Amino acid sequence: MLNIWIIDDEEELTSVFIALLEQPGVNFKPFYHPNDAINQLQVEKAPDLIFIDYRLPSMSGIELAKKFPESTVKVLMTGEPDDNFNYHFHKIMHKPYDFQEVELFLANFIKK
Repeated sequence: MLNIWIIDDEEELTSVFIALLEQPGVNFKPFYHPNDAINQLQVEKAPDLIFIDYRLPSMSGIELAKKFPESTVKVLMTGEPDDNFNYHFHKIMHKPYDFQEVELFLANFIKK
């Protein structure tokens, strides 16, 4: 089972994101505040993949990404026009989302 966390303070958008991507063998877990995800890392194995919003309460998505192990694949989701971020993400996805792009990325990730 693949474990995928989505960390975004926009609850409605996160719910739609999960509903569109749900499939057998994939467990999605939403977090609406970065501290909740950090706390979960203390009690649970790090996820295989995380989708992180750039603008979060109390810290940026970049700061949050640094708290996850290198083995976790990290995707930054942003509405920022500039994608010159000083941290390596496996992929940067711009809002509004192209869900076909997200589905293709996820399908390729699952194949690995």
